[in-house]
Amino acid sequence: MTKSGFDGGSIMIDNILLVSPDQKEIKPSAYEYSIGDVAPQPTPSGASTLSVEDFTIAAGETRTMTIELNNPDDELTLVQFDLHLPKGLTVKKTGGDLDIDMCDRTTWRKHTLDANEVDGAVRFLLYSSSNTLISDSEGGIIEVTLTADDTFDGGSIVIDNILLVSPDQKEIKPSPVLLTISSPNTIAAVESGIATEIIYGTDGLRRNSLQKGINIVNGKKVLVK
Repeated sequence: MTKSGFDGGSIMIDNILLVSPDQKEIKPSAYEYSIGDVAPQPTPSGASTLSVEDFTIAAGETRTMTIELNNPDDELTLVQFDLHLPKGLTVKKTGGDLDIDMCDRTTWRKHTLDANEVDGAVRFLLYSSSNTLISDSEGGIIEVTLTADDTFDGGSIVIDNILLVSPDQKEIKPSPVLLTISSPNTIAAVESGIATEIIYGTDGLRRNSLQKGINIVNGKKVLVK
């Protein structure tokens, strides 16, 4: 039953845990169901956001992707986020370490950059123990070297769980960022905000692109033959 004036939205089920009789734990992907035709809410003018610099990659290539921060009205000392990559695309490793670096807006003398693999994503943390500001108000902050294996045929790069912190401990949580690579050589769209096409299979698992059979796209069934 809905109240008068309800015009749609999204129901999200996450942090799912299934347990078998032998105590084996299964943690399915989050499930999102959209009700009605709800467009992503625009980011307020002047709000701090993350984005990805124009980026292309094809199967068999290794390229560097730059993550940018736009913070015209906010002084920031900490940036944290999760990076989700489609099948066939990984962060390059050198000697067991993830191949990442800071851009000119930061400095190794005053800032620290950590990255760890967490629940199928790579979690980044850029911070200053001395509360040193990230310089300027726009531009690249982190460079990530990505490798596409021979199976890579496009998909979506998602940056979510974004947390920005100011020197006085004010927290800012921008909307997720979606970068869709529709083919190995072409960027189809770069969007700031919730993904306009959220795709799941009938098994409840999220997909990076449409697959043969029934797909659940933004809560609606789509059949691909």
